[in-house]
Amino acid sequence: MEFPDGLRKYNILHQKQVMLIRECIKKYNLPYDLIINEQLLECNKLPKTPSKHLAVLLLCYFREATKIELKKISDQPPAIIRDLRNSGFKFKQDNSNKYFYKNEHGLICRKIIGFQATKNKSYQLVKDILQKSVSAAISAIEIYNKPDFKYREENFTILMVNAWELLLKGKIIFENNGKLKSIYVKKNNRLVKNRSGNPMTISVIDAAKILNNQNKLPEKCLINLTALIEIRDNSIHFINKDLLLSKKVQEFGTANLKNFLSLVNQWFDVDLKKYNFYLMPISFYHIPELESNSISKQTDQIKLLREYLNKVLLDNQSDDIEDYNIALKIETKFVKASESQTVNFKYSNDPNATQIKVSEESVFETQYPLQYNDIIDLMEKKFTDFKRNQKFYKLKKEFEDKTKHGEKYCKERYLNVHKTGTKRNYYSPEIIKELGRHYTKK
Repeated sequence: MEFPDGLRKYNILHQKQVMLIRECIKKYNLPYDLIINEQLLECNKLPKTPSKHLAVLLLCYFREATKIELKKISDQPPAIIRDLRNSGFKFKQDNSNKYFYKNEHGLICRKIIGFQATKNKSYQLVKDILQKSVSAAISAIEIYNKPDFKYREENFTILMVNAWELLLKGKIIFENNGKLKSIYVKKNNRLVKNRSGNPMTISVIDAAKILNNQNKLPEKCLINLTALIEIRDNSIHFINKDLLLSKKVQEFGTANLKNFLSLVNQWFDVDLKKYNFYLMPISFYHIPELESNSISKQTDQIKLLREYLNKVLLDNQSDDIEDYNIALKIETKFVKASESQTVNFKYSNDPNATQIKVSEESVFETQYPLQYNDIIDLMEKKFTDFKRNQKFYKLKKEFEDKTKHGEKYCKERYLNVHKTGTKRNYYSPEIIKELGRHYTKK
């Protein structure tokens, strides 16, 4: 793939920035007529990851980017434009709008015409709130993953809800140009104060609803967070002594962490990959064992809570393709050595080491569950302009190319157990996300 000519002369002076921009161009399939100069490469507000913010910045930087182009990068380009403006990037505007203008053809366009570093101290407050939020989430994970901790699920939900409350309030303050009043509780146009005389702030669920109503917080994040808050409330006011409920906490908690990571990156362009954001699986317990180990006579409180969580899952069917989730399951399976279609391997140089066998059937079920017709069905459901045409077949062929992507998106499987003759491609859900970058969501 070729890159803008402007990048070549900066290979030595701005090596890191050039690599970042090249990665972003490739990731988001950006056009070739981008304008790169020293002013951009030396900008202290240049995003540090190949994110949507960087992609939008590159599209608009001294270049006229249409609304249609930006739609391919994000469903919410105005929010990203606002973030870039708050960082100091100046956009061309008309008399009626700060974010866009209409060109001579009547098309809505956005264009960056300069940069001026902001010195607003209020954004330091948002940065501090975000750091506290991330610290609370890390503490929640550390406690949950301790080998023997008697108050594991309760502490996890309490700390994780606290992490979300800080994240959501930080976002509201950021959207309101650093004004603390944006999260204060008012009654009859007067501030409500707490026992110490300080202004009361809105609750976590109110903060979530405000952002959801503004289309900044996805609906699935709100549903998942509401469920976690219900578990937390039951933990604080009573006890949750039930192994099946612990399993539900892990399923909702795992999705909650994934949603948290995605929003921190999307809202504030902060990459948390350096932290191990995962919950140790409890799936060595299986359903019959959990049933027998649960307390014999469930309290009404626990029974009602489990019924509520089950209803949430029933009313909101999961979708592996979506970026945000209500609940995620982690399963551990033991496959008998006599089962057919197994791949042998050793993670040791010792010939006497214990051998582990992984079922090939399980690999395709979990990592490559989609067939060609599944891709067509999903694309038609999710995108308004999808068609089975030359564009689609060209993109599909690109992601099937093993020399470029290995087996990230696609894996071949022979229909014959002897691995001869006819073979068929099976696909990872990741291919839908990549294909989706080239179409418009419904």
